[in-house]
Amino acid sequence: MLGGEQSGHIEAVGFEMYTGMLEEAVSKLKGEEHVEHPATQLSLGIALRIDESYIAEENQRLRMYKRIAGAQTEGALADVASELEDRYGPVPRESAASARCGTIAH
Repeated sequence: MLGGEQSGHIEAVGFEMYTGMLEEAVSKLKGEEHVEHPATQLSLGIALRIDESYIAEENQRLRMYKRIAGAQTEGALADVASELEDRYGPVPRESAASARCGTIAH
């Protein structure tokens, strides 16, 4: 669970960037080499969110956002969509848009 300070950081820089920064910091602490990937930003002008009525627990929603953002192939995104349906039931149209846009981003 995130505290107020971490939540504020996420709002300031965005979830994907925050998790990337966090992963980079953990890698540095472990002494692992960090490989820089080119950053891409895609503005579609649509809301991409997993509705609270679909996944009520915030930590689980954040976990699924991270899984979608981290999927590098269409197969990996299909696995995430399959997991969503298996764990939470049929994916609402609005939430499915997040996974489809993950395909576009990668």
